[in-house]
Amino acid sequence: MPTPAAQSQFESNRAATARPNSTARRAGSEFCYAAPVISCAALLLIVVAPAAAQRPEPPTAQAVALYRGGDLRGALELLAQEPLDRQERFVRDLVRAGIAAPEQPETPHRTVAFFLAAGTLQMEAALHALHTIPRNARPVVRAHMALGEALLDAAATRLGAESGTKRWFTVIALAAQLLGRFYDARAILETALARYPAHRDLLVAYGSIRETLGSVSGDPSDLLRQVTSSSTVATNKEFTLLATLRQERDEHLRIARSNFEQVLSLDPTDDEAALRLAHVLLRQGSGAQAITLLTPLLERPSLRLAYLSRLLLGHAFEQEGRPGEAAAQFRAAIARLPAQSARVALAATLHATGDKRDGGLLAEQILAARTPQDPWWAYRFGEFWRVEELLPALREEGRR
Repeated sequence: MPTPAAQSQFESNRAATARPNSTARRAGSEFCYAAPVISCAALLLIVVAPAAAQRPEPPTAQAVALYRGGDLRGALELLAQEPLDRQERFVRDLVRAGIAAPEQPETPHRTVAFFLAAGTLQMEAALHALHTIPRNARPVVRAHMALGEALLDAAATRLGAESGTKRWFTVIALAAQLLGRFYDARAILETALARYPAHRDLLVAYGSIRETLGSVSGDPSDLLRQVTSSSTVATNKEFTLLATLRQERDEHLRIARSNFEQVLSLDPTDDEAALRLAHVLLRQGSGAQAITLLTPLLERPSLRLAYLSRLLLGHAFEQEGRPGEAAAQFRAAIARLPAQSARVALAATLHATGDKRDGGLLAEQILAARTPQDPWWAYRFGEFWRVEELLPALREEGRR
């Protein structure tokens, strides 16, 4: 058993030996607590920084990338997943930032190419909405067109070139007209003409819309005669409605005439404007003026124009009380293209002049024969073929 002195020495030695170990443990503890803090900070730098760099692009930007790659369908589907207000915010911020100057660091979205593609895609979305939204498409169409216009105009300003906006307005309005959505087309064109009042394609398109709206409901004078000649006394409400129809028709035709006259003042050789102005004059009862406009169009190489000018000229001669000349023009139209409208017009003229036998035979032939596509059937849809003419070039510009 150790003596008290030996026990005291043992305790003293153990204490002395323990101090370095305690110090080491404390130092080790400090290292152990500090090391995770440093390691976590380092880890955050390693993990968070790449995550910020790899953050997914907004769906609008992803859709633009798809469009530039030629995937129109995929781009439209992806764009449709993004609410319009977010698209508007994205475009607003992009336009506010502007296209980066050449000396600035290049950013993926602030380039002319991106602005052109993004603007073109918005116009494509407007066109798509016309085809896919059965009712109340106008707000969506307008929203996409406004975004497209802002982007395309910004790109054009940087390039020092003319914006494609005017041509896109023409394409979308004509597409609406071709779908029979005349009031949508009218609204689009009114917005466009407020900015571009002297643009030929927009003037002709808007004039053709008004021309159609002034023609489809028939002549209110005929309706008024039907009411007053019937055994039932017309009510004030009916007379008011007929008067309103007449005013609306007259206003549509007045505006159409003004548009076509403006086009001809810019270019007197514009055959489409001359043809349509002649039709409006016929609707207004000015057959003599229509004859003057139509006569130079008879020998144009276009089959459509030659046929329609003869058809309308025949009606103008009818209006002027010259049935023989009217019949001659209808026959000439049939000789160029044996379509239904000219045949029906000739049959009606022959019947009205007392030649009921030939008129009846011709009517039977019309019913029995297969006739070619009639240009008059598509007349109310304006220059619808311009959509196929303009669209490929606009898409190419957007993907350059």
